[in-house]
Amino acid sequence: MRMLTSYIVLMCCSALLEAQDVQTTPEKPSWEPHAMAYAYFTPDDGFFMIPVAMMENDRWHLELRYNYEDFKTASLWAGPVFSWEGAVGGYVTPMLGVVVGNTMGWGVGVEAEASYGILNVYIENEFVVDVRSSDGTFFYSWTELTGSITDNLRVGAVLQRTRVLHDVEDVSAGPLVGATLYMIDAAVHWLGPGSDYQYWIVTLDIAL
Repeated sequence: MRMLTSYIVLMCCSALLEAQDVQTTPEKPSWEPHAMAYAYFTPDDGFFMIPVAMMENDRWHLELRYNYEDFKTASLWAGPVFSWEGAVGGYVTPMLGVVVGNTMGWGVGVEAEASYGILNVYIENEFVVDVRSSDGTFFYSWTELTGSITDNLRVGAVLQRTRVLHDVEDVSAGPLVGATLYMIDAAVHWLGPGSDYQYWIVTLDIAL
């Protein structure tokens, strides 16, 4: 655990040091900070927020989360960015993470996105190992498949596997509607339509 934490800290330091080099080479994209929020509206757990802070350039991705893996739990993730262009453009970011709080441990994850024409697929997976209890070890997944109606409006479907909501089945899915305005992207997700446990997630992504 200590070695993994040190490795992730070294990755973060390496990425931040690279940011200083980026400032002296204008042809390279600078760091892009993002602030995200997942607002959950549930029948049993009520309303709660999952805040996420990210920094990314063309080579590195850093991410800090809270309430994501578990309530009252923070996690730090870092990893390289592999991107490509073409008819099917996209990126893949493998990550290592440290989790501290109600769930204590480490994790491996990946964020990936691919686009073809008006179609877009986004995948966010992680496997977290709780070093204090095997009950806390869990695989989390979030997948979106959307199609663009206009340049700023999209519709599609989302599938999620989570354990934050203890009264809902592991896997739930439903429709989504998203829109982008200037530097703000917002989306509304309806999970579990027609089931005994339906809930809503409103996501907000602000490029700072």
